[in-house]
Amino acid sequence: MSRTIVSPAPTVEVEVTSELAARERALDNIGERRRWPRDQHSVWATLRALGGDEVPARTADNVSEGGLRVTIPIGFGVAVGQRFEVLLQQRQEPGGESRDVLGEGHYATVVRTEIMLAEEGESDRVGVGLHFDTAIAL
Repeated sequence: MSRTIVSPAPTVEVEVTSELAARERALDNIGERRRWPRDQHSVWATLRALGGDEVPARTADNVSEGGLRVTIPIGFGVAVGQRFEVLLQQRQEPGGESRDVLGEGHYATVVRTEIMLAEEGESDRVGVGLHFDTAIAL
C-alpha cells in the first residue's frame, strides 16, 4: 500500500484592489460583443421584413460596418432572430435630398431588443440591434 503525500500549493500574494479592478473590467466587456466601432452617422434606416411588412424610415441610433441600432415604436412585432432587408439613406439637412448609402438591400438579423418605457411626452419604444450578413463600408 503506497501513500501519496500532497504538498500545499505555494502561497501567492495578490493586491486586492488590482484584482478587483481586473475582474470589473472583465465584467464590463461581457456585454460588449461588437466587432466594429459604432458611429453616430446621420443615417435613416427603413426595415423591410422578408415577408413584406415594413418599419418606416427613422434615424439610426448608431451604425457600424457590422450592424446598426434603431429605436422603433412598439407594435411592429420585432423579435430576436427575425430577418430584415435594411435600406439606408444618408440624412440631409431639412429641405435637402437624401441619398442611398451603398445601394439598397443590406440584409440583417435582429440580435438584440430592449423595451424602453415611455418618458414624459413619449410613447413606449423598442431598441433593436441588427447584425448585417456582410459588413458594409461607411
